[in-house]
Amino acid sequence: MLKNVFIGSITDERKSSIKETFVNSINSLTYPHDFKLIDTTDWWDIPTDIETIVKGRNQLRDYFLSGNYEYFLAVDSDVIIPPDSIERLISHNKDIVSFKVHFLKNGVEVPAAWKHRFENGVKGFTWKELKKPQLLKVWGGSLAIALIKRKVLKEVKFRCPIIERGEDYWFMRDCESKFEWWLDTSIRVNHITI
Repeated sequence: MLKNVFIGSITDERKSSIKETFVNSINSLTYPHDFKLIDTTDWWDIPTDIETIVKGRNQLRDYFLSGNYEYFLAVDSDVIIPPDSIERLISHNKDIVSFKVHFLKNGVEVPAAWKHRFENGVKGFTWKELKKPQLLKVWGGSLAIALIKRKVLKEVKFRCPIIERGEDYWFMRDCESKFEWWLDTSIRVNHITI
């Protein structure tokens, strides 16, 4: 039996050059889904980018929870995912599961996957450690591509009390004692750098 899936994304004018490519990627998904894209370009009342992202993610969360959805697929609007992404992620039946994706750290592509948290930060994986295709339990991954079960979002909201950490970090931290995060290392999605 098919699960009800909602895909939520946030965009703004900085991503306008890749919007069509992103929407085509979502439209090419082979699993039935509902999709909502929030454009935050005109949200001038919010002082920082991260606060805009948190507000947008929580609007998507509220929309998801108001519907009859079992899974929320968070996809950043600069991430291109394979057509069978939903099937692959759902097949793992995990609270939260991601694909490999990168972020830029000092101009270098670094995996957005973390082993554990310590007092002053997090310990990340290396690309070498993620080379073998497997389903790997992690402390956390990226919200750039994450399939999240309903029970998780019923308990956890998006937030970012300290901007330097980002909303991904606080979501991982709020989930760490209640839910498990897994990483499917068989796929590295295309995170378009703008």
